Amino acid sequence: MALKVALIFFGVSFVLSEILPFAWFYLIAASWLGFIHFFFWASVLCWAVYGIFKLAKLKFNKLKFGKLHFKITAGTLFGLAVLISIYGIVNATFPQIREIEVKLPNLPKTWENKTIAFISDIHVGKIIGADFANKIVDKIMALKPDLIFIGGDYYDGHIDDISGLTKPLENLKAFRGVYFVTGNHEKFDSDKKYENAIDRAGVVVMNNMMTDLDDLQIIGVDYATTSNKNKFKEILDGMKINKSKPSILIKHSPTNLDVANDAGVSFQLSGHTHVGQIYPYNWLTHLIYKGYDYGLNLFGDMQIYTSNGVGTWGPPMRVGNSPEIVLIKMIK
Repeated sequence: MALKVALIFFGVSFVLSEILPFAWFYLIAASWLGFIHFFFWASVLCWAVYGIFKLAKLKFNKLKFGKLHFKITAGTLFGLAVLISIYGIVNATFPQIREIEVKLPNLPKTWENKTIAFISDIHVGKIIGADFANKIVDKIMALKPDLIFIGGDYYDGHIDDISGLTKPLENLKAFRGVYFVTGNHEKFDSDKKYENAIDRAGVVVMNNMMTDLDDLQIIGVDYATTSNKNKFKEILDGMKINKSKPSILIKHSPTNLDVANDAGVSFQLSGHTHVGQIYPYNWLTHLIYKGYDYGLNLFGDMQIYTSNGVGTWGPPMRVGNSPEIVLIKMIK
């Protein structure tokens, strides 16, 4: 009876954690959500093994799979599920540096071999705090990039201590500037409140605007308005992008790629997908985003890099991928 009550309670704990103001409870509930994912697959595999042996017994009449064998199989698979979950929690705390080279057409000589640091989906809030954000900032600053882009979802949702969690960004510096666009999680509360905090930290909020940096066009768009294809087209058309100059679009989600390509964007940077964050959900993001859910790809004449992000949402785990800071070297 106690076990049933506990399972029911944990089953609704993540919903409760969104209401209750306890960070520790959110951490437990979110972690349990990750553990239950692997427990589910352990149970599926357990019954699959049992079924295979039952079928084999019917055919060969010598193979036996009794209660003891079932218990050993279940214990092994559920033990493995626990180990994978723990690995996922640890893996999520160690962001990797991913270095890529991108050829940009008509790249001015002043920008050749210059670098951009790109991060997205940090999700500071109830689980990821200022310490982790400071760790990310330190790693970026060690790379000495010429430009820094933050591709949305810096916050995880409703946050009371906005200034405390935004403070690490004050140490984020680059010769050519630091730029930010909103993600969907900035829409969980007043986006102006979040944008103002980002602005106070010395980061430029690119809210559907373009700036020209020595003939390199930097474009930043808001998540909500550009989720609508027609509005996105209207925004980009209004910017009058010069197709003879290279341009970089920072957009949280890798959607409506045809609009950006038709507008003459050279290179798009996105995040949002987390590549499913936990295996095998990467198969789902691959289908939803038609193969543009991760990595460097080509869409028409436009290159696009989608990052799997540096933080986590929900379960504080990453299995099948690692959090990343992307260092982009621009070449001609």
